[in-house]
Amino acid sequence: MSTYIYDHTLAKRDKIEVKVYDNEVIIVHGNDRIIVPRNVYEAEQMVAKNPTFARSMDKMLGSVVLDNRVKGFGIVPDIDSPPPALLLPRELLEIRDELLDPEAKVRVVEEDADLYIVKAIMERSKRKWEFKWHGINISAPIKDPNFYDDFAKHNFTIAPGDEFQAKIAIYQERDDISGIYTNRRYEVLEVYRHVPHLKPNKLPLEKGAVPE
Repeated sequence: MSTYIYDHTLAKRDKIEVKVYDNEVIIVHGNDRIIVPRNVYEAEQMVAKNPTFARSMDKMLGSVVLDNRVKGFGIVPDIDSPPPALLLPRELLEIRDELLDPEAKVRVVEEDADLYIVKAIMERSKRKWEFKWHGINISAPIKDPNFYDDFAKHNFTIAPGDEFQAKIAIYQERDDISGIYTNRRYEVLEVYRHVPHLKPNKLPLEKGAVPE
């Protein structure tokens, strides 16, 4: 835990040089040299990649920065241990911006998507179409005004199973406990292309073949 805090806060201020040897790892930071056994260093690297551990540590460090009443923090081996000899001032912490921004609880992600029509709305409105996307059903209004203009001019016809190649907006909300973002609603921002559903054509039977 202490190594993670160091790597993700104080160590970001200056360049770190890591020298890996057979039995030990030497971390050089300015005039400081930290020597740790190689197996301990490799174990810390594996733990730091665990999403649950990283989210928990980021949440703890973020709470330190967000609470003006906290002047600093330290690490002790046990809850009943005396106060730590060394306290890290909160001003030295550098935390990812999204942990400091309350608005980060809700975010909007835009991406290109292949949407297969399940239910179409044949008029310009805020009503939601139904699509199949990545194997799941989603509902979304179409916000692209050019799409309805082309549709009104009968530039194309729409049937179930047709595909839209489009840009969508995904509105996501972060769970406070797990830190995982969940998709809450969708919008179709722009329809790039309409792809009609092609029904397979029956091939002519070869001479002498018996139809199934």
